[in-house]
Amino acid sequence: MIKDIDGDHYYLTEEQNHYILNHFESEGIPTYAIYDTKGRQTYKSIGFPGNDVIRIELEKASK
Repeated sequence: MIKDIDGDHYYLTEEQNHYILNHFESEGIPTYAIYDTKGRQTYKSIGFPGNDVIRIELEKASK
């Protein structure tokens, strides 16, 4: 856990980590994914892309 980051933090076993990465088709944590109202993934980023990018992608997915 990094001290200056708020929120809940969980430690995963190697098996849990592997399952999550495979299940969500990701290569790292954190992964940010946005889905439209029909459940289609419209955006994915490994690592935080910034608030502006997230805002733009949310607006696109909500149309």
